[in-house]
Amino acid sequence: MKKSSYTLIVVAAITSVLCLPAGADIVLAEIDYSGTANAAVPAFATGIPTTNPQFTVFNAAISPTGVKAFAVGGTSSTVTWLYDTSGTAARNTDLFASVAPNYGSATRLDNNIGLADAGETYTIRSVQIDVRAAASSGIMWQFAYQKAAGAVNTIVGNVAIATQTSSDPITTYTIDLSSEGLTATSSAASWTVTQGLRSLFYQANGTDNDGFEVDAVRLVGTSSIPESATIGMIGLGALVALIVRRFRI
Repeated sequence: MKKSSYTLIVVAAITSVLCLPAGADIVLAEIDYSGTANAAVPAFATGIPTTNPQFTVFNAAISPTGVKAFAVGGTSSTVTWLYDTSGTAARNTDLFASVAPNYGSATRLDNNIGLADAGETYTIRSVQIDVRAAASSGIMWQFAYQKAAGAVNTIVGNVAIATQTSSDPITTYTIDLSSEGLTATSSAASWTVTQGLRSLFYQANGTDNDGFEVDAVRLVGTSSIPESATIGMIGLGALVALIVRRFRI
């Protein structure tokens, strides 16, 4: 290959990295539910720590201290969350029956993510869930958190989940949190960490065969450590090293 061609490749690679939009949203944390088939998804007492493989993404700006994801269920005429028969989703067959927003919903998937690491910061701008199955109509999803100032319970969104079977493609639903100001530094977070960030699920019709399966929950936003850009720089370095090596041969 001609020297001019190598030069064009390098310029294109550098441009692709340097032109990454500042403050672009990235996945900050993702819990991909997987475990022993028909076993209970960990509740608050044990939870899913960031060292567990179910945390498939955990941004480096977030402090892992005390962070865990956990399931809430089994009270108020609901059932416990179990891993589905394939062990690749969290399943609940009897969601909390409610007709109004409820911060203490009896069927939830929580994440008590909190402070940033020293010198870092991050902002949560949306939350997403991947739904594997939903047997009942009328299933609703909301996001909730408790504001640090005044301990005000805040509920955002009211998303209707369409019925589908586990053989259908996974459906991703999103709640926009960009106006909530959910920012954390190493010294403070704009939500009460001990109360967690909550995904609330309910089915107002009171059906006992909801067959609701969540494949993953992810928090999306901005970070002082944009890992996608870091990966791009690593790839660029490898490319440059390869070109230099080729020139020396």
